[in-house]
Amino acid sequence: MKAYVKNGIAVGVHDKFIYHVEIWVAWKNGIAFQNEKWYACDHPLKFKKKDNLLKRKKYKLLRFINLEFAPRSYLEANGYHEDE
Repeated sequence: MKAYVKNGIAVGVHDKFIYHVEIWVAWKNGIAFQNEKWYACDHPLKFKKKDNLLKRKKYKLLRFINLEFAPRSYLEANGYHEDE
């Protein structure tokens, strides 16, 4: 599998955009893993910073979104270079 790298983050080549999303719950005393999902779509998703955090009175929900695979043309156009 070919991988492209940008700022130390590797992304694989695929014909669709594939994202890995993790949700964590943070309390005053600690943090715990809640859920994970994989999403595939034909175009890159756009996220706002506020989409990654949901605050409640006693806890916060944190969402981490990682691009795992993308089309080669998108990677080359956005500053990724082929991993050697």
